Amino acid sequence: MAEIPRIRFSHVGFHVHDIEAMLAFYTELLGFEVTDRGKLPLPGEPQIVFLSADPDEHHQIALVEGRRDAGIQGGVLNQISFHVKNLAELRAVKVAAEKAGVTQFLPITHGRGWSLYFPDPEGNGIECFVDTPWHVRQPVVEPLDLSLSDDEILSQTESTYKDTPDFQPMESWKQALTERLAARWGQE
Repeated sequence: MAEIPRIRFSHVGFHVHDIEAMLAFYTELLGFEVTDRGKLPLPGEPQIVFLSADPDEHHQIALVEGRRDAGIQGGVLNQISFHVKNLAELRAVKVAAEKAGVTQFLPITHGRGWSLYFPDPEGNGIECFVDTPWHVRQPVVEPLDLSLSDDEILSQTESTYKDTPDFQPMESWKQALTERLAARWGQE
């Protein structure tokens, strides 16, 4: 078995029929906060909404409109996402997946995270990712070159997104979400 770093479950994405009804359910009933929303740069430009009840996680749930009943990107599950500690671990996941026979990979930068997407044996989407030091308003989907050094990826990411709306250190964003969640739950 190939060596793989210890991964931590992070979030799940759902394809939905009625994004506003699902949004109301998760925010009003279960107390999640909207952390970002926008249109994905994919055919049909589906809307995506990111939700979290944990200031350490930009999103625990992603709702993606345009649910279909079958086919690739069909059904309910969009992806299962796992957090790794650093870019070296992300590269190690790719090596381990290649040794396990995976041949399709999609390395992406989201500005606030560097991700590697690939299918499990039954075609379910898997994302392994590492956080960047910054919050970048989502959705952002740009290619990521994992053959670059860590310093090159860090520098490239910062220079690409530093002038975008809401760009800020991750800790500042987490503090603001902590305050919003505390207000929602009546805590200080």
